[in-house]
Amino acid sequence: MAFIRDGTIRAGTYEKFWVEDDKHYLVNPGSVGQPRDGTARATYVVYDLEKRMIELRRFEYDIAAAQKKIREVG
Repeated sequence: MAFIRDGTIRAGTYEKFWVEDDKHYLVNPGSVGQPRDGTARATYVVYDLEKRMIELRRFEYDIAAAQKKIREVG
């Protein structure tokens, strides 16, 4: 989810967008392990400084192995 302020505040979901000078941004890419959007994939963003683009990326990971490691350390 991203919030964009340019006189008003707008919010929405995205896969990629370009950063503009006259706007302010708050970007929440999500997390690993506790999805709020129904997907069990890990989520992160990449900010390309040259293109001024923010891109959401997701990838699969072994949930059962991660859960096992968490339980093992208490």
